[in-house]
Amino acid sequence: MNEEVKKEVITITFLFAFSGPATSGKTTLVKQVANHLSNMGYNVKVESEKFRETLNKYNISLDKVRKNPNLYLKVEIESIKEQFASEIVSVNSKFDIVLFDRIVLDYILYSVFYLPISKWMEMIKIYSDLIKESLRLFNIVFLCEPIDNKKWNDGFRSENDVRNARFHFEMMKNWFEKEENVKKLVIVKNDSIESRVKFVVNEIEKVILVMK
Repeated sequence: MNEEVKKEVITITFLFAFSGPATSGKTTLVKQVANHLSNMGYNVKVESEKFRETLNKYNISLDKVRKNPNLYLKVEIESIKEQFASEIVSVNSKFDIVLFDRIVLDYILYSVFYLPISKWMEMIKIYSDLIKESLRLFNIVFLCEPIDNKKWNDGFRSENDVRNARFHFEMMKNWFEKEENVKKLVIVKNDSIESRVKFVVNEIEKVILVMK
């Protein structure tokens, strides 16, 4: 896409969310989609996962956080606030397209594995309005299916995350499907990375062309 055509098409910033359980290949997909779109002439930004950034900021080990529900909740809440702030700021950014590696709802749904059910339900109640406002911002939510990743142990994923990946995917899918504020939910099938990138880029371009 040449520069003149791109300027005619892009008049606002488009936000696209990437969600999915552990081993869904989400982060790899986001990076490759960003590269592909950049090569097409779009000005693209990737917003990375805030939970990891929060851990790095406080120099806290992931194992320590997962074993301490109160500490986990503290890190999770700060991550949610940072995530939502980045989503709001991106609406009027200088970029044509912003790709989000995780969104607010992801943090809530991951917490089910590491918080007592009472604390988890309380967090849902507290942040229910924020979740809805967050989902309203995205032109598409891409939900990635888990894939057979034999190299799952990257120092961040836990065996529990991987074992429950399919359950987690279905949980996410059910939630997104029930949320009225989701403009469009697109399931990214378990396929080759090349096929996934092509599929996602095509879905993104369809949204942009409609808004032309």
